[in-house]
Amino acid sequence: MNFWELTWQSMRNALAVFPYRRAGFILLAPFFSFPLAASGLILPAVTVVTELSPPAQTIVSNEVDGVFTRRVRQVLQDAGIESQFYIYPWARALNRAKTHPNTLIYGIAKTPQRQSDFVWLGEIGTYQLGLVHLSQRPVGINALADLQRFSIAVQREDIAYQYLSELGLDKQLMVTADIQASWRLLLNGKVDLVVDDPNAMHALREEFGLPPEAVTYAFPLEALFTTTYLAAHPNTHPEVIQRVRQALADLNRRQPFKWSSAPR
Repeated sequence: MNFWELTWQSMRNALAVFPYRRAGFILLAPFFSFPLAASGLILPAVTVVTELSPPAQTIVSNEVDGVFTRRVRQVLQDAGIESQFYIYPWARALNRAKTHPNTLIYGIAKTPQRQSDFVWLGEIGTYQLGLVHLSQRPVGINALADLQRFSIAVQREDIAYQYLSELGLDKQLMVTADIQASWRLLLNGKVDLVVDDPNAMHALREEFGLPPEAVTYAFPLEALFTTTYLAAHPNTHPEVIQRVRQALADLNRRQPFKWSSAPR
């Protein structure tokens, strides 16, 4: 039996397992949506969630895109795992990843509070978060104690929100759904500061049509210099976890993440 005969026989066998027909057409999608594991098990597609955080996670032409997103897509492609990506406000993305098996989340910091909530699959990128203000409204920050004098926009349940709350700054915090909303508060004079990364803030600056000199990265929050991860719900299929973990390790080995090489 030659190659094409073998291929046709394989397709016929697959259709015998997935006999989906509609209006005279055979739907092959169920066969291709669930890759076969080496053991012969059918692997589920995964849901992948994150927050809006340009340029790491953003939306382009109604598709989830961004520097971190493209790395995650590459990993899943290398692992042979089908996926669907969704952007939610961070608190909702976090909750969905905690409560839905076969769900991955990325752009997430591994904090002590989150350690047991997920299976940690590997590193995706890094952040060096700090405080940003409008250049025309200078602030004098020399120590964390100075933050008592300023209002700060943070995203609900993210690490900046948790960290600044632990410092006793709850009254200074204006909590938003996403980083865009935080920047809007800054630009409208509703808060004095937002938390962002100097390597990433250009994306929102450009989105809002601001020149480079319009905003200033004023004070690094060294406790928030962190690695960001790809993680999975603990009840995600074990073969999916194994494949994705290996594919991510391979990507990080051959192409370590660097902001300097990230597209601008």
